[in-house]
Amino acid sequence: MYLVELRYPGGWVKLPDNSVAFKAQSLLHSIEGELVSLALALDGFQSALTKNDDLIEAARAEMYRKREDLRRRAEGGVSDNAQDPEARAQRPPLDDLFRQRDPRVYLEAKLTEHRQRLAEGVEPQVYTHRRMFLYARTFLLTADLILSLLDKLSGIVGSPPELEAVIASLEGALPNLHKTRNSSAHIEQRLVGERQNGKAIDAKPYESLPFIKTAGGGMLIENLEGTWFGSTLENGDHGKINVVPETIDTLVAHVQQAINALQWTGHPSVYPS
Repeated sequence: MYLVELRYPGGWVKLPDNSVAFKAQSLLHSIEGELVSLALALDGFQSALTKNDDLIEAARAEMYRKREDLRRRAEGGVSDNAQDPEARAQRPPLDDLFRQRDPRVYLEAKLTEHRQRLAEGVEPQVYTHRRMFLYARTFLLTADLILSLLDKLSGIVGSPPELEAVIASLEGALPNLHKTRNSSAHIEQRLVGERQNGKAIDAKPYESLPFIKTAGGGMLIENLEGTWFGSTLENGDHGKINVVPETIDTLVAHVQQAINALQWTGHPSVYPS
């Protein structure tokens, strides 16, 4: 679990206008909460990633086991079509469903199997797989929200050069963050190759992992490559964020710089208190 740590030079933002100071304090309080949300999203993502990898390994092991079983049966001269009663009795129960030639029976049996496994605490594999994307999307949206909160903070205190420099540095460290967030927030448009204004996106060629190539300019929607999560942007490029502790390190460091750029009064404090 990632621990968010912030240090405040004082207990209250010092500004000529107390109402503005109160707004600044509220924005900082919100940023604290979003940093914690970011840490929780990372924890959920890492757990889901590990569980998904375990399921893949288990499925691969089961496939090899079945292949080895078939090989041994073939070498031993055992046929699946053996006619003796003992061989027929050893056939898996689902074989009977297949022989009925009624796919509805088989499909209902699959649903019943999922219900039974869920009652035993085993969720469908598609749920486990989807958890990674759920947490990765939350991570992306939260990181973008923190940047937006910092931008608003700078604006209400008069956009001092020190704060503007912090925001510019963060935008450079996490390029295309807002544009990547927009693609996840408007999937209905990206799926049909459209920008927010309805015009077509001219997707750029993309090549990353050996099995992900879009030489013709294909659209990638909420694509996950290891810990990198991203989508095709409005301009056709590909934006992504790395769902790792180092990304939170970057955000926490810039938030701390923003805190240090403000004037403070009162006793120093830390977060969490």
